[in-house]
Amino acid sequence: MKATSSRFKAIVASVSTVVLSVFVVVPAFAVETTTGENRDTSATVCSRITTFAKTGKENLSEKRSTLQTDFSKRLSGIATKQTDVDKKVSEARLAAKTKFEEKIAKLEAKEDLTDVQKAAIETYKTEVQAAEVTRAAAIDDARAAYRTGLASLVTTNQQTLSSAVTTYQTAVSTALATATANCTEANATATLATLKASLKSAREVLNAKRTPDTNKAAIKQLATTRDAAIKAANEAFKTKVTALTVTLKAALQVTDTPATDTTNQ
Repeated sequence: MKATSSRFKAIVASVSTVVLSVFVVVPAFAVETTTGENRDTSATVCSRITTFAKTGKENLSEKRSTLQTDFSKRLSGIATKQTDVDKKVSEARLAAKTKFEEKIAKLEAKEDLTDVQKAAIETYKTEVQAAEVTRAAAIDDARAAYRTGLASLVTTNQQTLSSAVTTYQTAVSTALATATANCTEANATATLATLKASLKSAREVLNAKRTPDTNKAAIKQLATTRDAAIKAANEAFKTKVTALTVTLKAALQVTDTPATDTTNQ
């Protein structure tokens, strides 16, 4: 995100830098004269505008290309992180399942179990597994909703910025082309003033499209909603397993029952 923001700023800065050396000669026209020196300076200004019109458009195209690359990297980075998370979640769930099944196997291997006790163990196993399926589904739904919302926010933001940059490019190109076509020794000062005003207006419109704080708040809200749903799923699972364990203990007439993982999965 920071890289994209930096590239966005660079697009604005590239034109400002390119035109800066033209703008610095403006004070030379503070007092109108008809000296040869001033006419030479006016001609130089027009020449620079022509040169920088080409350079400015080239710089903008390069910066925009870099911005698009950053957009792709952003989406790729999100996808990679999500794949890593999915892998860790799958591994954690498999480990918990294996541990639970080992505990159940030890219970079932106890000697002198009555048919009622064996049935109680089987019921406990079945219902815990069902509760885990319910918990996993709720957590997966919460994570999926977060990812869908995040993808929508990121894509919309990138589309908005891309459109804004296109508009900015067009405005800058138009301003530079107009200045190039209109600049003469007689109107160099006015041409520069108009060019400067046009570029400032384009820059302000572009900057207005940047809403990093709004995007951060929206993403934070998505994460808050996801985390609340995951917490609720874990608490419901824990409550269910606790009740099932009490029932199993009563059936087995023991205090040592399988510990079931109730952590975030």
